[in-house]
Amino acid sequence: MKKKTFDLSAIEGITGGKPDRIISYIDMYIDLTSKEIIQLITAAEEKNWEELERAAHKMKAGSGYMGVAKLQALATDMEVAAAVKNPDKKSLQNQISLVENIFELVEVELLEEKKRLENTV
Repeated sequence: MKKKTFDLSAIEGITGGKPDRIISYIDMYIDLTSKEIIQLITAAEEKNWEELERAAHKMKAGSGYMGVAKLQALATDMEVAAAVKNPDKKSLQNQISLVENIFELVEVELLEEKKRLENTV
């Protein structure tokens, strides 16, 4: 069995394991993270390091709650890099590409989990 890209144990604790509430968190995470990725891309293109730092910080927090360790780690790295106000552009672009690729996988798996949970409500 393939290891999941997420661990919902923190969310299950917050929601008391109620499927409808977990589904709400899944929907919110997908929506917000999609927007945060766009913010990361735009901020990097515009060299707006404060905005990049903010978007990475938000992604770090949301990914932490959803147990998406790889995205949480990348967001942490980008947040730290943006804080220096002149991060290595090539490294930053690679990190953003990785975030996009990982999020595609996470989104698919979370939507599968959502479908599974909907069948239990």
